[in-house]
Amino acid sequence: MHPDFFIPLNLTLPDKVKSFFKQVYVDELKSKQSQRRQLGLFPLPDSVEAVELKNLVDNFLEPIGLKSGAFGAFALNKSTRDNNIHVDAMRLNTRLSFYELAETSGSINWYADDGTGYEDWRPSYLGGKPILDYRYPWVDELQAGKRTWAQCPQPVYSVTTDVPSAFIMTALPHNVVQGSGFRITVSCQVVDIGTGSVENTWQKVKDYFTPTE
Repeated sequence: MHPDFFIPLNLTLPDKVKSFFKQVYVDELKSKQSQRRQLGLFPLPDSVEAVELKNLVDNFLEPIGLKSGAFGAFALNKSTRDNNIHVDAMRLNTRLSFYELAETSGSINWYADDGTGYEDWRPSYLGGKPILDYRYPWVDELQAGKRTWAQCPQPVYSVTTDVPSAFIMTALPHNVVQGSGFRITVSCQVVDIGTGSVENTWQKVKDYFTPTE
């Protein structure tokens, strides 16, 4: 555990939810993601199982003063170094992610805020209205082929996702390096239970799991 970046959890997907995703969703994700080199974000199926998952997460988050926002699944092909280094939309502080459907673990890398970031409206990964994204020039240059990985900053922290679930701090640039199997991460935004705000949610998580004496 690193309370500024990654807090592992023992929270697991309900068996019925896991079985449903394996039966009706995994092959679809593999097909949709097959031609992509970047992490793909896909909406969860509209199903009873998705409602059960939301209820599980909300019950878990309620004592922290938080609740779930939008759910989705991230997919990444095996042995891929994702060049979609990003800050989550709206500078989301916190995600809760489940890793049980990934064939093998991968790693998450975080990068420092170098002060060059800028806001930009971009198409939503899930369709609909554009979202306010937060970008960095060095990431734009990497994705445009104007700089190599060797010319990019080094991560300030890395962790292997070999746990059932975890809280992820998403307000700094981060990316995934996937191992030798296909990656599926079921994930949701975490927002304040009273206001719905994305701000200060990581501080609430950090205070709850690392209380001061």
